[in-house]
Amino acid sequence: MEQAQIFRAIFRKASTQGLEISESINEELWAIQMIRRGPNRVPVNSVAWDVQATTKIGKNINVPVRPVGLGCYEASVSLSGHERLTLRVHDTQDDLLKVLHYHRSYPPEYALSGNVSEALETLPRFTEGGFRAGLRPLNTRLSVASWFYLGALALSLVGLFLRRV
Repeated sequence: MEQAQIFRAIFRKASTQGLEISESINEELWAIQMIRRGPNRVPVNSVAWDVQATTKIGKNINVPVRPVGLGCYEASVSLSGHERLTLRVHDTQDDLLKVLHYHRSYPPEYALSGNVSEALETLPRFTEGGFRAGLRPLNTRLSVASWFYLGALALSLVGLFLRRV
């Protein structure tokens, strides 16, 4: 699936001149406003739109587009139950394509804004000695393999030296 996205990004037209898209998110609704203008900035009406939203698991959802003014169109996608969405806006008449992405933000407790909640402030502070208090030291054995490797290296160098002399 990722390879198909890469190929589409390479081969699609990079120019979307004449297509202006703005988006807004209100609670669980992603609203997309599209303004379509011709080469001399004249609004273009009766555009054949193909708008599809793709979910994280690859399910395509057809999104209806309604005209709201001269050259102005609007589409909306429900965000309920979706963590990520990709919206493909395609003007099939003039082959203009724009891809938009939505990623649901993390919950506030994961934000690194520096604001610490009061519930976390009331927790006891960490002290380094607190976990180790009352524990007896544990004796462990060290591996002698490294000493044997070092001895083998030294003996190979001595053998090389004796062969040269």
